[in-house]
Amino acid sequence: MAITSEFRKWQKEHPNFMTPRIERLVVRGNKVIELSSGEDFEHKRMYGVTKLERIKANKFKTLGGKPFRNKKDALKYFNKLKKVM
Repeated sequence: MAITSEFRKWQKEHPNFMTPRIERLVVRGNKVIELSSGEDFEHKRMYGVTKLERIKANKFKTLGGKPFRNKKDALKYFNKLKKVM
């Protein structure tokens, strides 16, 4: 659980540009997958799924991310990544 709280603190200082609000979070070992939400430039709801890795204390590196227009597709991708994590 220590990495979870460490990541949440780091994420507040390094929020995703378009999707800053964390909706779901999974941590396994030093890997993190987050599902987050926000608004696009036209103020329409959007979601993002981001894979990260803890590289040292209080420091995370983005391994990849993908944007989505609806939560259903974002959750599907999020759950897919969880299975192979």
